[in-house]
Amino acid sequence: MNRVIVLKADYNNIKDKIRDVLYTLLPSPNPTSVLLKPNLLSGNEPEKAICTNPLFIKAVMELLEEKGIRVVVSDNPGVSGYGASLREAKKAGIIDTVGERFQNPAQFAERAAMESRFTDSFVVSGNISRAEYVINLPKFKTHSLTLFSGAIKNMFGILVGGEKARAHSLATTREEFGELLVDIYNIRVPELTIMDAVLGMEGAGPSNGRPRDIGRVIISENGFAVDAVCARMMGISPYDIPYLKAAIDRGLIIPDEIEVIGDVEILKDFRIPSTFLKANLLGGSFINFVNGFIFDNFIRGAARLKLKKKRCTKCYVCVRQCPVGAMKKDRDDFPYIDKKVCIGCYCCDELCPEHAWRHSGIMRLIGH
Repeated sequence: MNRVIVLKADYNNIKDKIRDVLYTLLPSPNPTSVLLKPNLLSGNEPEKAICTNPLFIKAVMELLEEKGIRVVVSDNPGVSGYGASLREAKKAGIIDTVGERFQNPAQFAERAAMESRFTDSFVVSGNISRAEYVINLPKFKTHSLTLFSGAIKNMFGILVGGEKARAHSLATTREEFGELLVDIYNIRVPELTIMDAVLGMEGAGPSNGRPRDIGRVIISENGFAVDAVCARMMGISPYDIPYLKAAIDRGLIIPDEIEVIGDVEILKDFRIPSTFLKANLLGGSFINFVNGFIFDNFIRGAARLKLKKKRCTKCYVCVRQCPVGAMKKDRDDFPYIDKKVCIGCYCCDELCPEHAWRHSGIMRLIGH
């Protein structure tokens, strides 16, 4: 369960690269149907590296269908609304690639019980939670709130519509949200994770970062192990990713016991989000002081987001999607952040179609 396979690949040879590994990991007898859960944050072109590449999805889909397995592709995007999934999947090129195999998850909404100190249930997409076999297809991306958006964060997409906003309002710090992500992942643990790390994202992810050629496919039955290996590739500790630290504290993953098969290299000069700062040379007590006193008490969230008005089209996606109502309109009808209400979830930045928010200010320090 702690084995991670790393393969060199590009979007033209994925099928050949992963065929043997995938067929070896599938159970015998094969499942009759498989649900593929890509990252469908928003409808953006594949070259922006925001969503799982349609060619990546197609390669896995075709390999499964060669085994006579029925394939369904489904995910909830970041923006809410009954038609949002179909609309964003169309814009991202996924529907044109997978056709009728794409399923609108909103039509299968149901309440799922869970074990969590934050809530006892969420409304989820039942077609995902009740699927016979789930293959998680996350994207290798940075994230301004969680530092990394990989296998575990991708299953946040099981939540329907406004439930994502409710999750942010329940867990308002990085550490709390990390815990809750682990709880949500455990609602429906995928049988297999195949990560699209062919073209990843660095910098201000998950939507405003810069594409980064990585040329890898990362495969494991353990999503936590996948993300821990990705942390190593970014040159950071798994303990610095809040949800991985929560998983480690619960004994769900032991980083030193992960078996890696394949070519793993630390990505040279990899850019983490500007909301974090690598501080490996600084003392642990100083890091804890900055994070626990200065950052969390004074500059978390709103203090580091500024609106680029020339880019803003006043579409008000940020206003509508803010989980705590911190987004307001000024006298010129531009959105602004009420710093007294903001919880620093970065949903406004993540979901803005024009990338009109920029980061500024002091960073949270990481490094162990």
